Amino acid sequence: MGSSDRDRLIIDRRFCGPPESGNGGYVAGRLAALLAPGAVEVRLHLPPPLETPLFPRMAADGLAEGRIDLLTKDGLRVASARPARAELPQVPPAPTLDEAAAAAGRFRSTAIPEFCCCFVCGPDRARGDGLHLYAGPRDSLPGVAVAWTPDASLARDGQIGSEFVWAALDCPGYFACRDDGAAMLLGQMTAVIHELPLLGGSYVVSAWPISHSGRKFESGTALHASDGRVLAVAHQIWIERRNAD
Repeated sequence: MGSSDRDRLIIDRRFCGPPESGNGGYVAGRLAALLAPGAVEVRLHLPPPLETPLFPRMAADGLAEGRIDLLTKDGLRVASARPARAELPQVPPAPTLDEAAAAAGRFRSTAIPEFCCCFVCGPDRARGDGLHLYAGPRDSLPGVAVAWTPDASLARDGQIGSEFVWAALDCPGYFACRDDGAAMLLGQMTAVIHELPLLGGSYVVSAWPISHSGRKFESGTALHASDGRVLAVAHQIWIERRNAD
């Protein structure tokens, strides 16, 4: 994230989800960083375009205090953010690093060609480019887990950028809901970061299903330190595409 984000925000192609739009968690994290520290709710209204100037609109532009809209140059609303109003989900017991690595070895989701280049979970990304977070089913509890050692390109002054924490919390929430390759998009994500991970550390991302009604799925995700401490937690709403098959 650059200092110019308050005036203009551009999503680099590296941070795509589908080939021509930004990864939802990453974009949400960029927008959330413009608000005061604390839990933030981000809604994604349109697929965030890549390599295109987007413009944050804030209270100074006539919005309610604490709310931000992210607009295209034509005034279309891509995303909106505000301080979270609901409590975040309770986090299940954390898997150990070994348990998370074993869970990733059980990763079984059918690859969706549209997401093969996803910054977070795309298998076609080179090492050090994507996050390669392939969250597989846990052994003894519902949900999925994966171990994560962040790449140096994600760090600033020894800490992993908050937008990359939001990204890491994104796709595992999908895999907690589905393992059949059904196409779903992130509609809303609410997250809080208690502590940023450090470069050189080893971490665990866990995710678990919360509810399912029709095309709407809800999940929780968390980032854990190697000793099990919760560093960040999120709640997500996923929407299954119509006629996804």
